[in-house]
Amino acid sequence: MRNELSFEFGDKKCIIFLVDNKYSSTRTVRLGYVGVPKGHPLYKVHYGDKLSWLNNSLESMIMVHGGVSFSGFLRENGLRNFWFFGYDCNHSYDMEDPKSLSFCENECRQLSNEIDRVVKKMKRRKLMMSYLIKEGNKCQKEFF
Repeated sequence: MRNELSFEFGDKKCIIFLVDNKYSSTRTVRLGYVGVPKGHPLYKVHYGDKLSWLNNSLESMIMVHGGVSFSGFLRENGLRNFWFFGYDCNHSYDMEDPKSLSFCENECRQLSNEIDRVVKKMKRRKLMMSYLIKEGNKCQKEFF
């Protein structure tokens, strides 16, 4: 596994690896990762876990090539304060059309934007719930 490109996008770290395809000795594939820093609302959230406050999983909410297929630490790169979400370009449909480095760079940016979109949705939902609880308590006091 070789780190082909690393860059920052907003408050996130993006990394693209080039790895040997274990099913073919003649081909390599790319894996893309976006890391959120410690303190981020999605830090240590697994991509497959159902998020009760959104009634969905990150996996089903984030649009990236082939879907999110990884969440966790990438310890070998010394980025211990970042939790990564990743995708891969090792699907059967990728065999006919190997993905370029620029394609994967754009997908990392897309993944970063999708993470931001989920966090905004999460914050709106929490704000709405706190408002409803506050208004509900006010109505209860007025009624009784």
